[in-house]
Amino acid sequence: MGDHKSIHASVGRIGFCLWILLICTNKGAIAFLHIYELLICISENKCVPLNIFKSKCMTKSILTIVSVLLCFACSKDDQSKLSGKWQMQQIETKGSVESIDTIYFNFENSLFQYQLYSPSNNSYAAWVGFNTISNENQLLLELNDQKNITKFIHLTDWSEGKRMYTIEKLTGKRLILSSENKTYTFRKF
Repeated sequence: MGDHKSIHASVGRIGFCLWILLICTNKGAIAFLHIYELLICISENKCVPLNIFKSKCMTKSILTIVSVLLCFACSKDDQSKLSGKWQMQQIETKGSVESIDTIYFNFENSLFQYQLYSPSNNSYAAWVGFNTISNENQLLLELNDQKNITKFIHLTDWSEGKRMYTIEKLTGKRLILSSENKTYTFRKF
């Protein structure tokens, strides 16, 4: 399977908060040590020590800890899926589709950057701001420096320095937003 270093690294990734949670109770700390011992045994291709499952309490503790770890490992919220650089591919308005490849939306946590590429002079124009997700599918994009925003806004289809979008689809590779009777399709860049 793996070596000691990778198992130690995996166990180390559990995080400080989970560690505190586990050691708050004596049973949690013992269960954590048993899971650690189990991972070491598996990594060395040794037999799994079945005596750790004899205690009903220990089995419950181990199952609880594994369930919590799986929840953390499997959860992927919209904010983290949104993170990264997205290239706009098309804008659809009332059945008419316009192909685009010069507009980029960049997201990192609550930060947002609207980026425009100009192929004629091989340069970028960009403006930064913030993004907020609410109601699981509402995305508010708000650009900073509202006083000087007109320098940038006239390059976009925005009428002001903020815009509300509905997230129609969000996967690791595709983002579809809609706003003001338009649908915007992006690909992860």
